Amino acid sequence: MNVMAYWIIKTKAVIPGGSSVPVVKGEDIMDIPMDYESLMKIGTMLGSGGIIVMDESTCMVSVLERISRFYYAESCGQCTPCREGTGWLYKH
Repeated sequence: MNVMAYWIIKTKAVIPGGSSVPVVKGEDIMDIPMDYESLMKIGTMLGSGGIIVMDESTCMVSVLERISRFYYAESCGQCTPCREGTGWLYKH
């Protein structure tokens, strides 16, 4: 992932496949190709392909709080992990 903005601002973290995939430190992903195998090797995945890049000013606690609030509000609630788990994550 050769992001030109990395040279202008220091990239703190990247979510390479939308909000449901693991977050990766910026320095760990800068020279990684955006393909399934490469991302799996560093512990993340392509997911929906929505790339979120965060710089050093980003509060990671706020990012994760916002993501957990989204899943809490948008979960259909049919299965126990989503119905109970998303609420637990958001409230705690």
